[in-house]
Amino acid sequence: MSGHDAGRQVGSFLLRTIRSGTSGAQVFLLRQPGGATVATKVTRNPRVSSFVQLQRHALMAKHFASHTPAVLATATEAELDIIVTAAPALCSLDEAIDCHGPTPELHAIWRDVVAALVTVWRSTARPGFDRSTIC
Repeated sequence: MSGHDAGRQVGSFLLRTIRSGTSGAQVFLLRQPGGATVATKVTRNPRVSSFVQLQRHALMAKHFASHTPAVLATATEAELDIIVTAAPALCSLDEAIDCHGPTPELHAIWRDVVAALVTVWRSTARPGFDRSTIC
């Protein structure tokens, strides 16, 4: 089974294929028959398994529930590691900025992401941090 075959889902329409990171993963953005869009990431011999990614996703979702697409499925088949998530958009924020420039709408999305990061950072801070130990 090829990575491309694993990325296909019965009855789905392929919207685009994205190369992801240095691991050689491919991400297939698919429109499902019911109209939902999903991202299916397929990797051969991944550095981080889909099972571990699912655990990390659960940890992040505690803090970023409104910013974290749902994981719909994970699988390992024929030496391929597969993870399927909801896909709220067809392009990433950096792709949108590259394509359209820093529009007011994209700037507002970036401000929202940064505000969420700062909120989590403040809410999870632990006492004992010493700035003088930073190089």
